[in-house]
Amino acid sequence: MKILRKALLVLPLLWTLVSCDRGPKPDKLITANLQIDVSSQAEMEQAFDMLKEKFGKFGMKPELTQIGDTYQCNFSLETAAQPDKIKGLLLSQGVLEFYKTDSADNVLYTVSLIDELVAAEDSLTEHPFISVLSMESSYSNSIPFYVKLSDTAYVNSVVNRQDVKRLLSKDAKNSMKFLWGKPETGNPNISLYAVLCGRNGKAAMQGSIIKSAQQTYNAIGRPSVNLRMNEKASVEWEELTDWAYKTGQQIAIVVDGVVYSAPGVLSGPIHGGRSEISANFTVEEAQELAVALETGMIPKIELLTFTFQPLQ
Repeated sequence: MKILRKALLVLPLLWTLVSCDRGPKPDKLITANLQIDVSSQAEMEQAFDMLKEKFGKFGMKPELTQIGDTYQCNFSLETAAQPDKIKGLLLSQGVLEFYKTDSADNVLYTVSLIDELVAAEDSLTEHPFISVLSMESSYSNSIPFYVKLSDTAYVNSVVNRQDVKRLLSKDAKNSMKFLWGKPETGNPNISLYAVLCGRNGKAAMQGSIIKSAQQTYNAIGRPSVNLRMNEKASVEWEELTDWAYKTGQQIAIVVDGVVYSAPGVLSGPIHGGRSEISANFTVEEAQELAVALETGMIPKIELLTFTFQPLQ
């Protein structure tokens, strides 16, 4: 009989800044309680090793204890960072996926069909779905739409309708789905991408992909994350970039379900399994993403409690 073990992570997170040059003086203590489900002690030990590697790079030193079938992992963190930033770091699984994108013409046609479905139930609004989407006047072969943050709940409700999901299941092998882009501070809009996937929702590339990841700078000097793939993924990446080069389509680079960028391939297939993730990063955000991706995919974590209090 398979025993389900619950791993309860109790995280008062310890991160000591030893000088003013390394950042502002810590002003709060953050405590979090997280839980992950694993099916064996071996899986728990593996997950804990990954968490130690991930959080250890930020100066956090977890300790694991076992009480019956419950595992507790204890951290503490004194920090000046915003609580939401720490929460995001804790919950990041480091799931990296690469999706093919569909042509602009196909996407626009599909969106018009979705609009017709919604309009059949909303006779008071002309083009109820299309009206909340905007796009640049000149666009590449694969396009993102732009949606006001205030309209994201409405868009989610539409694309998750069963009749819309049936429409997006294009044929026996391929289907389309919508993914949000990375939010940008101060921007009232968020990008929305249409990506292609198998009928089971899988990306063109996913799973164990990364050999190494590090924060670097792109060609115009902005923070980015440089990726080096393992041997198997390198072959898949060469095939995927060959497809993108020949079709003129873009490849959506997705981390934890969010599209960070969707570059095209202009000079032929990419050999050697190298890639770069560029977005509107700060150096710190790029470093955190590199750590999450290099550590590898950790089990899904449920945040039970998350509190913070000022330091005395």
